Amino acid sequence: MRLFVEDRSRSLAASRLPIARLLGIGALLIGGLCISSALFIQARAVARRDLRDAVLEKSEKRVELLRTRMLGSMDVLQSMASLFAARPSLTGDEYTRFVAGALIRQPELQGLGWAP
Repeated sequence: MRLFVEDRSRSLAASRLPIARLLGIGALLIGGLCISSALFIQARAVARRDLRDAVLEKSEKRVELLRTRMLGSMDVLQSMASLFAARPSLTGDEYTRFVAGALIRQPELQGLGWAP
């Protein structure tokens, strides 16, 4: 009888062992999944922040370039106003020679018309 009880206790212990192993493996898998998810979320946040910073930096450079070009164009207009103030009887040929340099230097200016 003692042998039968001993065998039965061994078989119960043996049957609990795979369950404990499965629970341990499951806990490790869940823990690994949680850590992987946390690292993924962190990496995605860093990538989004880097992308946002790159876009912001590029847009700031574009705005500065646009501002510089607009100021250059405004300088041309101011110099034209000064030319007309200095020479009220300006001819079309003189005007064309005056603005030719500005049109070459500033390709964003597509034309400066003569309308007396």
